[in-house]
Amino acid sequence: MPGKTILVVDDDPDIVRLVSMMLTREGFSPVPAHSGPEALAKYESHAPALILLDLAMPGMSGYEVVTAIRAREQDGCHTPIVLLTAHANSYFSRREMPDNVDGCLIKPVTAQQLRNEIQPLLVSP
Repeated sequence: MPGKTILVVDDDPDIVRLVSMMLTREGFSPVPAHSGPEALAKYESHAPALILLDLAMPGMSGYEVVTAIRAREQDGCHTPIVLLTAHANSYFSRREMPDNVDGCLIKPVTAQQLRNEIQPLLVSP
């Protein structure tokens, strides 16, 4: 698992920096992105093993990013996507958690919560 690339997407640079530090301590290689379009470009260029994705971003929401990534996946490939949000209750009270995502973390997130959520998703079959 160590060394795997994880795309960290949030419009708040402090969140990206904090989560990236946690991932680096765990031996992962974080790739930062601060918007939906930047996330899509880095998804294409870095082929991450997992994506941590904020829902509430200006311009292009996390839901729109998920839809765009799922449309780009080919040949049975599936990149795990974990939502990273402070607004889960307001999002999920109106709808079920989307079935095209693999998990959800509520901000603020601890290193232990992050580890527990992503490790099972990165185990090779």
